[in-house]
Amino acid sequence: MFWAVLVALLAGKLLGVAGAIAVTVGCKLGHLPAEVRPAHVLGLGCIAGLGFTVALLVTDLAFTDTDMIQHTKIGIFAASLLAALAAATTLATIDRQNRSTTSTSVQR
Repeated sequence: MFWAVLVALLAGKLLGVAGAIAVTVGCKLGHLPAEVRPAHVLGLGCIAGLGFTVALLVTDLAFTDTDMIQHTKIGIFAASLLAALAAATTLATIDRQNRSTTSTSVQR
């Protein structure tokens, strides 16, 4: 159960957020601000994986086996930690790229 929860929270949130934004922009129902790149959307999708309150509530309601509950909760917290690390890494990389691009264009 640990791995199922981990993958579902990480991949599900990322694909859900990024996919919804891609469909919205692709269907011309909305647009991203000029400064927002696709990598920003991926960072946002990673941030969505941080939410774990509802997952914890559903775990307590769905399972009665104590071991299953504990494994599921560990998966939820691990997914939240990995989502935070992925979001921080993605957004920090974008920031570094923006700073190097900005400093290069300023020097010219």
